[in-house]
Amino acid sequence: MPGISARVQEALSARAWGERVRRLAAFRFDDGEGLPAAPIVMVRAGNSVAWLATAFMAIVGLWEIGGPFGAGHYAAASAVAVAGENMLHWGIVAPVASYTLAPPAPTDFYTHHPFGTFWTAAVFAWLFGHHAWVCRLPAVLMSTCMPRLVYGAGRALYGPLAAGLAALAYVVLPITLAYANFLSLEVTTMFGMALATYGYARFAQGGRYRFALLAVLGFTYAAACDWTGFCFDGLLLGALFLRGFVFPRRFGPFVFERFAKFWAWAVVVVTLLALFHLAVLVKLERVSELLQQGEFRTAGSELPLATVLEHRRYWIALAFTPFAIVIGKLALPVLAARVLFRKSELELFPLAVLVIASGQYVIFKQGADIHFFWPQYFALYFAYGVGALVATLDGWLGWAEGRRSLVPRRALVSWVVGTLGLVSVLAILPDGLRALVYARKSGGRFNERGNLIQPDFDKAAALAAVAQALPADAVFGVSSSMKPSYWMDWVLRRPVRYVGLPRLDSAGVTNFALDTRFDTRGAFETLTREFPVRAIGPFLIADVTPEPRPVEGFATVPRRLGALERFFTATSHDVYDVVPDPFWTWELRTHLSQTPNPAPSVRPTSFEDLRIAYNVAVSEHDARAERLRSELFAGVERSVHQSYTESVELLGARLERGASTRLTLYFQTSEPLASDITFQLVSSVEAAPRFSFVPRDELTWDVGMPFAIPTTLWRPGFIYSSITELTRRPGVERYDGAFRGPMAPTPLTPSSAPLLRLP
Repeated sequence: MPGISARVQEALSARAWGERVRRLAAFRFDDGEGLPAAPIVMVRAGNSVAWLATAFMAIVGLWEIGGPFGAGHYAAASAVAVAGENMLHWGIVAPVASYTLAPPAPTDFYTHHPFGTFWTAAVFAWLFGHHAWVCRLPAVLMSTCMPRLVYGAGRALYGPLAAGLAALAYVVLPITLAYANFLSLEVTTMFGMALATYGYARFAQGGRYRFALLAVLGFTYAAACDWTGFCFDGLLLGALFLRGFVFPRRFGPFVFERFAKFWAWAVVVVTLLALFHLAVLVKLERVSELLQQGEFRTAGSELPLATVLEHRRYWIALAFTPFAIVIGKLALPVLAARVLFRKSELELFPLAVLVIASGQYVIFKQGADIHFFWPQYFALYFAYGVGALVATLDGWLGWAEGRRSLVPRRALVSWVVGTLGLVSVLAILPDGLRALVYARKSGGRFNERGNLIQPDFDKAAALAAVAQALPADAVFGVSSSMKPSYWMDWVLRRPVRYVGLPRLDSAGVTNFALDTRFDTRGAFETLTREFPVRAIGPFLIADVTPEPRPVEGFATVPRRLGALERFFTATSHDVYDVVPDPFWTWELRTHLSQTPNPAPSVRPTSFEDLRIAYNVAVSEHDARAERLRSELFAGVERSVHQSYTESVELLGARLERGASTRLTLYFQTSEPLASDITFQLVSSVEAAPRFSFVPRDELTWDVGMPFAIPTTLWRPGFIYSSITELTRRPGVERYDGAFRGPMAPTPLTPSSAPLLRLP
C-alpha cells in the first residue's frame, strides 16, 4: 500500500503537474529536425511573413461569416450544409442536398462528387447546429491553415524566405480571397493536397511517422472531397512507386522500410476509399448518372484551347491578374528544371498540382465556362511556383556572387531577392482586394457572363420570415420567376418544389411563391384572387388553402447594424427585417381591385411609402399630391428626364449608397399601356481602375430589375418605380437604359448621355 500511496501522491503533486505542463508547452509537432539549414534571422523573417498571411486570411474568411445567403455560387455552401444535416437526420453516408419529409429515395442523392466535403459539413452541423456561420466555418478554418501548410512545405523545399513568400503569394490572389469562406470542393481538396505535400516533405526529410500520418490523411482527404483528389493521389503515389521501388538509387538516400510502410498505407487507404464510393454508387444505381454528368461537363472540350481561353480571358485575368499569370508561366520551366537537376521526388508535388489544375480546367469545359471558381487549384500551384522562383533565383545569384567576389555577400543576395519577391507579390494585392469586394457583392458570380444578377437578400429575408410560421410538414412551391437557388432550402428548412401556378387540391404544395417582376400579369392576378397572399415587396407568398382574402403588403426594411455586426454579418449588402406595409397593401389592392382598401393612416417612412402616398393623393384628387411629389423628388437626379412614345416619362433617378447601392428610376404614364413592357438597364465599363493589372471588363451587362406591378395595370398619373441593387464592377461604370417589349416606347428626343456614371 505504501507504494500505491506514493504513486498517487506523485500523480497529484503540483510539481509533477507543473512538469507535465512544461513538457506539453515545449512540445513541437514540427521541431525542424531534418530541415535544410538556414540563418535564424531568415527563418524568423519567413515565418513572420507566413503568420501575417495566415492572420490576413483569417480576417478575410471571418468577414461576413454569419451573413445570410443570397443568390450565386456562395449559396452552394448552404446546400452542402443541408446535405450534412440530412446525413445526421436520416443516418445516411451519401449526400442529399434538399430536405425531405421521408427517408431519401436513391434518386434524391447527389453523387456527382465524392462525399468528403459533405461529411465535413455533417461534423460541423453536429457540433454547432443550424447557423449560416456553420456553413462557412470549415472553409474559413481550412483557408486560414493554408498559408501555414504552404509555408511548411516551402520551408522544406525552398528555404524560409521563399516559403514565407509562397504563403503570402497564396493569399494575395483574387480567386483565393474571393472564395476564402466558401465551402466548396476546391477549398477542401486543396487543403488535402497541401496537407499531403507538407506531410510527405517533412517525412522524407525527418523520417518521423507523425509526418507520414499527416501525408496519408492529406491524400485521403483530398480524394474524399473531389475526383481531382484521386487524380492527384494517383499521380504522386505512382511517381513515388517509381522512386522507391523501381529507381531507388537515382534519387537521394532514404530509409526503404519507412518509405515502403508509408506508401503501402497510402495506397491501401485511398484504394479502400475509392472502392467505398464505387460500392455506394452501385447500390444507389447512380453510376450511369455520374458518367452522364461527366459527359455533360466535358461538352465542348474538343474546341481549340486558344478559342476556349479567349472566351474566358477576362475571368482568367480577374481571377489571377495578368502579372500573376506571367509569374506562374515562368515558374513552370523552373519547377521542371528542379525536378531534373535536384532529383528529389519532393519537387514533383507542385507539378502534380499544376497537372490536376490544368486537367480540371481544360477537360471539363462546361463547368469552367459557368463556374468562376473552377480554376482555383492553380492558386496552390502559383504559391509553390513563387517559392521555387525565389529559391532558384537566390541560388543562381548567390552562386554568381560567390564566383565574382572574394568575400561573398550571400546574405545580402538573399535579402535582395526576398525583397524583390515581396514587392512582386504585394503588387497583386490591390487587385485581390477589389475582386474580394466584387465577389461578395455578386455572390461569387462576378459578371455572370452578362446575365442579370439578383442579390436576393431581400428575398431571403422574406422567406425566412415566412418559414417561422410554417408547419413541420409544409412543402413549399416556388415559381420559376423566383429564380430558385440553393439557399431557399436552407432558409425554409422544408422541402422545396419547383412548380407552376397551383390549383386548389391538386397543387402538391402547402405554400407557393412567385416574383411579380419576372412573372406574368395573369399569374399575379390569379394567385391573389384564389389564395390568401402576403406580398413581401414583389414576392407573393400564398397559403394554398380554400380561403382567399385581400392581399396583405409587407416591406423589407434595411436593418441598422453595429460595427462588429456589420463585419461579421453584412458589410457588402443590407440585411432586412420584414414589417407590415399599409402603403404597399393599398397599392396592390388598388391595382387588383380588391376591397376593403382603406388609405394608409400612417406617415410615410421610406421613399417607396412617399411614392405610394403621392399615388393615394392622386387617386383621391387630394391637394397634398404636389407637396408629396416635391418631397419625393428631393435628392432625385432630374437631368435624366426623358419623354417616350405611348405617353411614358422617365421622371428621375435616385442613387442610395450604403451597404447596398440602390438605383431607383421613377416613371409615369398619362395613358393606359396596351402591353407589358420592361425598362432594360445595362452597364458598361469605360475604364479599368487606376494602378490595376486587370483590364477593363468589355462586357455589356444587363443589370436592371423589372417593375413590380405589370405595366398594363399602371394607372395614368401614378408614379411607379424600378429598384435595382447595383453590383459594381471595378473601374468607371456607365449605365444606360431603354424600354423593351412588343410595343416598347421609344424616346421622343434621343440622347447619348448616360443615365448614370459611377467612378
